[in-house]
Amino acid sequence: MHSPVAIIAIAKPSKSDPEPTLGPVHLSWFETRKVKKAVKEVLKDPGSAEFGSIYARRNDETSIDVCGFVSARNSFGGMTGMQPFHTSIFSTGSTGMVWISDPWQVAVLCKAAGMFGNGLAERLME
Repeated sequence: MHSPVAIIAIAKPSKSDPEPTLGPVHLSWFETRKVKKAVKEVLKDPGSAEFGSIYARRNDETSIDVCGFVSARNSFGGMTGMQPFHTSIFSTGSTGMVWISDPWQVAVLCKAAGMFGNGLAERLME
C-alpha cells in the first residue's frame, strides 16, 4: 500500500524588502513619540511641551527628515509660542540632532529636506 505524498513548492520573493517610498510620509505612533521625546530633551521645561503640526519626508533609504512646531515654557516661566524644529529619524531607530533655537536654520533644513511646499518653510522665512 502506498502513502499519499504532498509536494509543496515555495516561491522565493524577488526582493526580501521592498524599497522605501521617497517623499512625504505619515509617521507611526512610535516614530512620533520618538520625535517628541528628542525635542523635549532640548527644552528647558519638557513637561510643558505642546506640539503643533509635524511634517515628515523620506529622502533616502536610511532616514526620515521631520519638521514641526513646539511651544514650551522658557526660563522666565512664559510659553514661547510655536517654535519650529527639525530632526531626523534613522533606520537604526535613533534620532538626529534637534534644531530648535534658530528659525532660519530650521527653515533651511526643512527646505533642503524637500518640505518647502507644505507651507512650513515659507512660514518660517517670512
